[in-house]
Amino acid sequence: CDTAGPGSDATVIGVRQQQSPHGQPLDDVIVDLQSADGRHGKLSLQVKTGLKLNANRSNDDLRAIVRDSLTTLQAPNFQTDLSRFGAATGRIDGDDLKDLNTIIDWANAGDDSAYFVPRFATASKRQTEIHQVFHTMLTEALGAACPPDLLHRFFRHFIVLRLDQHDKGAGPAAVRPAAEQAAAATTIWSELENIARAGAAVAQQASRPWLLTRLRHLPLKPELKTADELWGDLPLTDPARNFAQANSQGFTSL
Repeated sequence: CDTAGPGSDATVIGVRQQQSPHGQPLDDVIVDLQSADGRHGKLSLQVKTGLKLNANRSNDDLRAIVRDSLTTLQAPNFQTDLSRFGAATGRIDGDDLKDLNTIIDWANAGDDSAYFVPRFATASKRQTEIHQVFHTMLTEALGAACPPDLLHRFFRHFIVLRLDQHDKGAGPAAVRPAAEQAAAATTIWSELENIARAGAAVAQQASRPWLLTRLRHLPLKPELKTADELWGDLPLTDPARNFAQANSQGFTSL
């Protein structure tokens, strides 16, 4: 893919799907990363239709994401400050996501919990509640009280991406940079949907050359905007937009 990773000089080198048989707790989407110094890390995501930030006993989705994120974090080959883990979802309360991302920003602003913990002395009520939700679920996963240093490290590497949902087969605005390209973009989007569905069934590992080979049969060759021109069209929240933009620098066309 030859694109920069989020918040670092890491390069995206591949994408894999449905990797639980290969020892990946968060198995829906694995983005392989390589840093400038040669380290290899991963962005590991579980994909959910919707996500709620509460500790209700019925909230199995978030509980499983937290548990599997903790397992990912504690793996001996986890690359600190390179790898990330979390979820991608179509629905999550916007204010909750904003508060969660504020907590994540606080965790990334300091190297240890000595800087992170005092933030909650002036945090909002909802920020404190969300912090407690994750502390509660991590404590459940550990079988003992989650220590401040581990909670800080967890938030430092946690990420939630929210994408707007679209009707099946409609072709989202993100791949329709201009009205005259709508037909071509919809064709490409439909083909990408087919590739994703087929890949999920066989735990596909997709590199950029492999993907381009799969798309070259298309009769349409739209003149896509450059990545820098596309961000106004993307239906993303700010954190998701920042992540996507960081991973698409220099991309101009298929």
